[in-house]
Amino acid sequence: MSLFTRFDNSGEQSSDDILAARWRSFHDEVQRHSSQPGGRLLALVFGHETRRRQWAQGLRDRLRPPRSSTAHADSFLAHRSRLALRVDAVELGDHDYALVAVDPHSPSGALAAMRLALASNYEWILISDNTQALLASSVTELWRRREDGDVIFGDLDDDPWPQLGSAALGPHSLLSENLVTRPTLVRRGIITDLAVGLRVEAGDAWEWDLMLQLCEAKVRFVHVPLLLGVASGALQESSDQQRVVAEALARRGVTTRVEAGARPGLVSWNIERDDWPMVDIIIPTRDRVDLVGRCIESIERLSTYPAYRITILDNDSVEPATLDYFASTRHHVLACPGPFNYAAIMNRGVAATEAGLVVMINNDTTVVTPDWLERMVGVALLADVGAVGCLQTNNGVHDHDGVIIAPYPQHLRWGTNWFANDRYVLARRNVSAVTGAVMMVRRDRWESVGGMDEGLAVVMNDVDFCLRVQNEGAYVVYLPDVQFEHQVSSSRGRLDPLADRNAFLRRWDILGSFQDPYFPERLRLYGTTIDVAGSD
Repeated sequence: MSLFTRFDNSGEQSSDDILAARWRSFHDEVQRHSSQPGGRLLALVFGHETRRRQWAQGLRDRLRPPRSSTAHADSFLAHRSRLALRVDAVELGDHDYALVAVDPHSPSGALAAMRLALASNYEWILISDNTQALLASSVTELWRRREDGDVIFGDLDDDPWPQLGSAALGPHSLLSENLVTRPTLVRRGIITDLAVGLRVEAGDAWEWDLMLQLCEAKVRFVHVPLLLGVASGALQESSDQQRVVAEALARRGVTTRVEAGARPGLVSWNIERDDWPMVDIIIPTRDRVDLVGRCIESIERLSTYPAYRITILDNDSVEPATLDYFASTRHHVLACPGPFNYAAIMNRGVAATEAGLVVMINNDTTVVTPDWLERMVGVALLADVGAVGCLQTNNGVHDHDGVIIAPYPQHLRWGTNWFANDRYVLARRNVSAVTGAVMMVRRDRWESVGGMDEGLAVVMNDVDFCLRVQNEGAYVVYLPDVQFEHQVSSSRGRLDPLADRNAFLRRWDILGSFQDPYFPERLRLYGTTIDVAGSD
């Protein structure tokens, strides 16, 4: 079953009037959420035409000081109450579920309670903190959704930032942190059916261990986008957390190095191998020898990976300095003539190489993390992965922490449009898309979807590819521990055809029914402002 619905042949979705109305609505929302008079003035002067508006917005951003991350945080927290649970509490009978109250200081007591619950005849087990606030109303909301899935959970109110889940439980995100917060309603039978099940050896990470096993068993997780729980105390690091993640990856047949993460409750995992396969790196350029030379120099100087090849994709370069560089470089130069079409150039580059893993790198990027290939290759070789992306910065400022589509494809940027340096941006995680500026793909996945769509010549071809590869059953994974510096659009310039964007909107019903499965359902990004959708 496809994760994302396509609307290529829908006449209603293809209507120019429908698309124009959606653009107007989106730009109006961006304007409405802007607290700057300049933003409202731009809307009046430049209207809703995308390219003109983007140019003007970029000019305004260069002329004004950046809005602080504190201001963004305050803006988001002002809407915090709209995430809260608003249902009438209904007391449930004593025989509807077995209650397991978890004392974080006594994992053995919780395990004993779980064993009793698993031995009972109840269909459901409710796992809750022993001091859980809002318990009655939270259980009511979970209980209402029990027919939809096997594991039902919501969001957690914490200080200073709430822990917000998403519609889909990403299996690679779950390797970084336990995303299933208390209270949790779990169907008893799915635990008793597990090959391993409840393990004393998991210690204080027994819940995470269970959720990893249940995710592997492909049970139905249902996320309720409401604050149903309140954090009972600060999260603690433990060797148990690292061990259960290492064991989960061992069940996938890989050896890993698992360490404590950047925040309590996070772990950092890296896959280790004795043999590293060949990787083909393809770099498109039209002249700009200054950029492509610096890009390749950074790869050669910093990369610690033992087996890679570089192919330069030449799109009609004419400058003598560039041609001299091509004549003297030891790397292969592949002619890709014709009007600039990023998708066509990438397709030609992949077709001309042979390795099972290919990295697309823009010529205006440079390596920051020396073992970037080892980290990306380890993830890309997991059988259920199709593409891998990474953190990109521009003069030290975050420019890409993954792509979100809420409601329109935009780069998540810590410090610019995300409200906290929290576990969400610090964790390896599943995302709807990553940018093609630095993207590793598996050749078999690339070929299964026919590569990039050359009808999207300049923009949205990378996001479109990520959505299509996920419809083939693969995942896209973002790695914050791999960093590149990216001088954004230095090579492409101002090319930004509205036709590409509209074709993309038509295909996926963007600004319509599309929902990003890996971004909190209730959040919307308008310009640089996070907003919360209505509480209905």
